Formats: sequence, structure tokens, C-alpha cells
Amino acid sequence: GTDCKVIVNTSVEVYKEINAYGLHLPYKNFLSMKEKIDNVGVSVHTLEEAIEVDKIGADYVLASNVYETRCKLGLEGKGVEFINNIKEHISTKVIALGGITVDNYREVYKAGADGIAIMSGIIYSKNPKKYILKLKNW
Repeated sequence: GTDCKVIVNTSVEVYKEINAYGLHLPYKNFLSMKEKIDNVGVSVHTLEEAIEVDKIGADYVLASNVYETRCKLGLEGKGVEFINNIKEHISTKVIALGGITVDNYREVYKAGADGIAIMSGIIYSKNPKKYILKLKNW
């Protein structure tokens, strides 16, 4: 047994098949859902999207992109003000994504983020375990 909580990305079928803890959906997929799902998160890219999914009942929003990121080169970051603005307008949790690193994650939390999601920083790290431990020990 394990206490690991699995959140499935996009596939409602897989979510149901494995009885996952939660489901994460793109904004448009969430809007077109007809059934209620527990622990559902939604990717948002604007304040308006965040407000809309909060009203519908998302359990968290994944707001991106805070900074420019290697995952989406050339897409300018919205800055920590984006996170702060969302937090002022919705009641659900806000997870920040996009260019977050060991050097800037504290300012993302100071802007009001309830959590952070990191891809590039870990993927491109020479020592992912050490990188993650730096994030845990602040």
C-alpha cells in the first residue's frame, strides 16, 4: 500500500479506471464536463478563466505562466502580479506554474500562491533530488 495520491491529467476514463485521487483538466475540457468530479483542477491562463472555473467548482487552479519557461520558450511570463490578482478574486487554491525555480519560488509564495508546480527546473537539473530538497527546505 501507499499514501501516494494520483492526479490524472486530462483523461476522465483513466481517472475512473484507476479510481484516482483527482483529475486535472485543460480549461476548455473542464467547461465541457457534464459530471461532477472530486478533486478536479484546471489549467488557466487569464484572470477571467480563473474566476469562471472557481464559480463552476474547480478545487484548484493551475495558473501559468508566471515566468518565461523552457517548456514554452518565447511566451512572456505574466509575473507574480498574475498570481496575486487571481488570489484576490477567487476562493479556491492557486498553484503557480511557469519558470519557477529555486531562485524565485519564494516570491511566488509571497504573491499568494498556495503551491507551485515545476517542470523545467527539475527536468534540466543535474541532480533532481537535490533540487527538490532545496525547494522543501525554505
